[in-house]
Amino acid sequence: MNILYISFAYGVKSSNLYSDLGEELVARNHKVTVVTPSDSIKKSSESFEKGGVKIVTVKTPKRFDVNPFRKAYALLCLPSLLKKYIKQNLLNEKFDLILSEAPPVTLWKTVAWAKNKFKCKSFLQQKDIFPANACDIGMLSKKNPAYWYYRQQEISMLKTADYVGCMSEANIKYLIKHNPKIDASKFIYFPNTVKILDAPVKNKRAEICVKFGIDENACIFLFGGNLGYSQYVEYFCQLLDLAKNDKNIFFLIIGSGVHAKKIANTIKDKNIKNAIFMPYIPREEYMDIAANVDVGLSILNPNYTIPNYPSKILGYMQSAIPIVAATDINTDFKNLITDQACCGFWNSSSSLEDFYANIQKISSDKNLRFTLGQNGREYLENHFDVKRSVKILENLF
Repeated sequence: MNILYISFAYGVKSSNLYSDLGEELVARNHKVTVVTPSDSIKKSSESFEKGGVKIVTVKTPKRFDVNPFRKAYALLCLPSLLKKYIKQNLLNEKFDLILSEAPPVTLWKTVAWAKNKFKCKSFLQQKDIFPANACDIGMLSKKNPAYWYYRQQEISMLKTADYVGCMSEANIKYLIKHNPKIDASKFIYFPNTVKILDAPVKNKRAEICVKFGIDENACIFLFGGNLGYSQYVEYFCQLLDLAKNDKNIFFLIIGSGVHAKKIANTIKDKNIKNAIFMPYIPREEYMDIAANVDVGLSILNPNYTIPNYPSKILGYMQSAIPIVAATDINTDFKNLITDQACCGFWNSSSSLEDFYANIQKISSDKNLRFTLGQNGREYLENHFDVKRSVKILENLF
């Protein structure tokens, strides 16, 4: 197939699950052209190749680490800017399939236009459910006209796609329930997947402890990735304060997002010695660190009614480290942790005491950490290999 991938978050500088998919498609002898926004380039667009994939970055307004109003403006600009590039540069191509992902919900116009121009089908990867998620955590009210605008955008996006790939069965059920006028058969299971790397080499723990000033006997907990509204940073900051005198525990926080400064300021203001914050680092460097810590943390806001399924856990499973998660009760992510993969502990993020108790439990048992970590790695290899995603697309198209 010749695939046009209109992507919001393709891994340009550092690999991610989207670039893993693009490169695996190429490895299976498909041709992939990615058109994705960038707020860091100086020209109107730049083109290069990575992993056999042709990538075009189109200059757009800044959309990450900005306030909600600037982000909304950037999202409104995306469709016309990406469409303009495709119209000026790719109309001579013949595409068999258009890939896209959500969020954002605004790209459907570009996808609909491209489907018509190239006379092909489209596949939407549903990675978050907006604007419902924004309402859940108080960022948006259903009384706000903006909600109804975005809701109509979401409906149009779902109607435009020939298939909607959902991260879990709970996601499928949620979308069908809340979109009864859309053909239920187009919602299919399309899990988050990654390229399976070689078994992690765990020989740099001493080096990491020296680098960050960590006691080698402490259990190192990694909290990584996006640090935004969904990750319930307030809850994590309360945990840091609660556990600041626990010498058996050390928190290593690596990430970026609108609430990253809140964590950094908590560590400074509360004089927390058993935690350190680092800004975003490339995926390869992050995975090197993840392989040599003890436990991965995953936190979601307890007010979510949408069934989130955080992709950061794939990095933990890849690194063969157990997961301690605190989330809302609606996600079926908790079933993965406790029943399917048996790779860690889960509690509702409405309870800080339960979360701390799980952290203390796993920090005191090295053998348990090894077993749970290996369980997660094995489950990843069997269920979340990017080759599975490619097979799903090939079977559909």
